[in-house]
Amino acid sequence: MRSVFCCATVISGKFFRIASAGFVVLLQACGAGSDDDPVLPVIDPARPIDGVWATDCYLNSGSTDSLQWRQSTFTFDNGSMSLRFGDYPDARCSSSSSELITGAGDGSYQLGGTITTDNGVDVRELDLNYGDQLNEFIELEIVYRDGNILYLGFDTNDENAVLRPTRIDFDIPYRLQ
Repeated sequence: MRSVFCCATVISGKFFRIASAGFVVLLQACGAGSDDDPVLPVIDPARPIDGVWATDCYLNSGSTDSLQWRQSTFTFDNGSMSLRFGDYPDARCSSSSSELITGAGDGSYQLGGTITTDNGVDVRELDLNYGDQLNEFIELEIVYRDGNILYLGFDTNDENAVLRPTRIDFDIPYRLQ
């Protein structure tokens, strides 16, 4: 009887060590409950950019007046889109509304195929068709999504440009809200 008990103790001891090691590996793989780890979104392949995307306050290099700082928000939802932005004179984008110029547009978007940019990044073509009460805009864009961050094409600031951008502007991230 002693040999059976001894053997069972050795087996259960080995089992305990193996189970403990497996549990530790499992905890490490799951982040062990750390709040510091980012939560990656579940991306719908049919609608990979749907959501509300907003920038921090950034320098609007195309501005020619005192309102050089901009904050922008895009909302994409199953083919519909809206754009909201504000231009500010300060780097905090926190001026009074009397100094603020806002813009808005509503319309539609369509994602196209995957292309490779000049700097080697695989991106999706993005066609925007939107307007306000006075104007309608058609923009040929490119878009790159990296988890909870969305990047658009580099703006050439050429009002007559009808070509799609050929590189991504990594300086202006849009964060999923």
